[in-house]
Amino acid sequence: MIQRRTNNIFLKRRVESLSQPLKLALVGKFWRGKANMATIWKSFQTIGFKGSFALGLLDYKHVLIRFDLEEDYLRCWLKSNWFLNGFQIRVFKWHPLFRPDVESYVVPWISFESFLALFFNKHSIFSFSQAIGRPLKIDLATSTLSHSSLAKMCVQVDLLIEHPSRL
Repeated sequence: MIQRRTNNIFLKRRVESLSQPLKLALVGKFWRGKANMATIWKSFQTIGFKGSFALGLLDYKHVLIRFDLEEDYLRCWLKSNWFLNGFQIRVFKWHPLFRPDVESYVVPWISFESFLALFFNKHSIFSFSQAIGRPLKIDLATSTLSHSSLAKMCVQVDLLIEHPSRL
């Protein structure tokens, strides 16, 4: 039993180490049709990312997008759907077990319904969000209290992990 646990810990550390260069990587999935790589590259250049990025073809529907700045990575991921030269591409977080035939289980947006106005501040919302994932950003409507019954937050949530039903 100790040997198996040691092997699992070693494997997990090895996967984390190998994944490090891809920590700011996203996968773009084209829905209907796909532009060629030159067109995709030109379309991404017009978006106006602050840092550099790299694109790679994973298969006929999927493109790997790697960023050097977390700000660009979050901007691309949190928008979620892009239109590149007339082609729709949905963007999701890359993970070490990525398979093109399986939908991503990591999502960026969550909502807290019936949220008390008392808690509409960054510190409180980030604290609540940490119970289910890694807080990333507060929605503009939430930060300005323009929808005071619903708090919307960007949180990196792994849907394969059990989360509390109530906070």
